[in-house]
Formats: sequence, structure tokens, C-alpha cells
Amino acid sequence: MSNGLPNEAFLARWLNGELTENELKEWNPDYEELKKIIETSGYLRIPSGLSKEDAWNRLMEKIGESEVLPEAKTRRLFPQTRWVAAVAATVAMLFAVYFFTRSEVITVITTEGEKIVFYLPDSSRVNLNADSKLSYDKSNWLQERSLSLEGEAYFEVSKGETFTVNTNLSQVEVLGTKFNVKSRTDQTEVSCFEGKVRVSSRSGNESHEITEGMGVKILEGNRLSDYSFVNENKPGWTEGKYAFSEVPFVRVVEELERQYGVEVEFPEINATYTGAFFDNDLKNALLLICEPMELTYTIIDSTHIRLDRRL
Repeated sequence: MSNGLPNEAFLARWLNGELTENELKEWNPDYEELKKIIETSGYLRIPSGLSKEDAWNRLMEKIGESEVLPEAKTRRLFPQTRWVAAVAATVAMLFAVYFFTRSEVITVITTEGEKIVFYLPDSSRVNLNADSKLSYDKSNWLQERSLSLEGEAYFEVSKGETFTVNTNLSQVEVLGTKFNVKSRTDQTEVSCFEGKVRVSSRSGNESHEITEGMGVKILEGNRLSDYSFVNENKPGWTEGKYAFSEVPFVRVVEELERQYGVEVEFPEINATYTGAFFDNDLKNALLLICEPMELTYTIIDSTHIRLDRRL
């Protein structure tokens, strides 16, 4: 142990009093090394209301109050010494967990104009759309496959125990399937591309099961509404296509802003839009949006666009 810091298993055995005398002599820790372990490991959760420095100072105070044996200078840290017991008890009290058990919440965020693909610990694949946020507990993932989503994501879920996606309006549960969840503003929409998905309102008052080619919309008030769609194996947005069918025009503009990272000024329009645009050419996207709505566009600068009614 003289080269580098001890690993999690070693710390666990130390706290449990399971190290041999030779291991203890070889490690020969001191307070500074212990502090380095705590500060660099990332294993500890600081209690609410305490800074890292405050938590460390309190830990040292508690250790100082314990009865350290006179032989401490020779580092005879046998498993039964009160020093080890004091450290173990204090760590448990201050941080709620030992060094080797921890919560590791992972948060993935995309900005406007940014889409990413990544894998969860069970090899489930996630396509995260622009302006979205996904969070999950990595340390507990294989025991409880549950995550939170704000925005839009397409999931290809590996076989296993129940996989749950939580949004502000819904809870989506599957076993192994492919599905899309879109949770924006006051509406959540779930589309199933393979397998079976159970969609429940957050209130728990209503629950629908959908299969391939079916979807559910959850509106404010927790009302669930089923629909069907032409299954193209994956949502169009994962390949840069954004299609709409009788959608309020303001929603189309919001998606354009999200995908291109621009601000759009436009007149009040009550009509709905049916059509599509792509995320690889702004001028072409504006043309596809404006033409059926009888609008013109002006690109003011790289981040500002104005739409006007055609004269």
C-alpha cells in the first residue's frame, strides 16, 4: 500500500477491522493521507448545510476527542484500537455511508443545437435530443433501472428488470423495448417502436399500455390520449427530421429554435402546421416552415430570425 492510495475494498476491510497486522504496518496512514483519501475519492456525501471543509474539521475534532493509544506514534493500528472505531463511527455519522458505498448521480445535459448518443450501465442506448436533461443513479442502476427526463430521448432498452422513465407528468415502464419520450412544457408524449410500454399519469389515476406503432399523450390535468403512427423503426429526429401533423405553429417554431440555437420573432398565428424540416440547413428549414404558412423570413444575424406575413 506504500504506492498510491488504498482502494475501496481495502478501506472497507480497514473500517470493518479486517486488516492483518502486516497490512496495517505497510499502509502506515496519517491524518494527511486520510484527508487526501476523503478529498480525492469522491465516495462521501457531505451532509446538508455543511461545506467539505466544515465536514472535515468536524471529523478531525471527533477523532481528536477519541482515546488514541500512546503507541499511536508507531502506527500500531490494530483492528481493535479505539482510533479505528472512532473513525468508522464518525464517518458513518457525518456522511451517512462508508467510503465504499455511495450514491453516484449522473446527469447528462444537451444545449440547443446539440444531440448526443450514450449508453447506460446496462448497455441500454440513449439518444438525447437538444435542450434536454437526463439523470440516474449509477451506483444503484443494475438494482433499480430508473431515471428522470426533462426534454426528449429515444431509448433502446436492454433486456432485464423493469426500466422506468420519470417525467413531470408521467411514469413510463418497460422490460426491453424501443420507445421515445418527449416531455416539454405542459405535455408529455410517449411513442412505442418495439415491445410494450406502460404509461401512467403522475397522479396514478390512469394507466395505458401501448405496443409498436402506438403512442400516448399526457396533457395537463393528467389526461391520457392514445394515438397511432406509421412506425419507421425509430423517431425521425434521431436522423435529423422533424415532422408535424396539425401542430400549433408556436410548437414548430420552438423546435426550430431548439435545433438551430436561434431566436425567432414571428406574428401571432392561430393556425396549425403540417409538414417537416431538417436540422442540417437553416435556410431550407425556414423555407419548409414558411411556405405553407404564407410567411417570409429574414435572417437578422447568426442567432436572430424574423418571420413576417407575406404581402
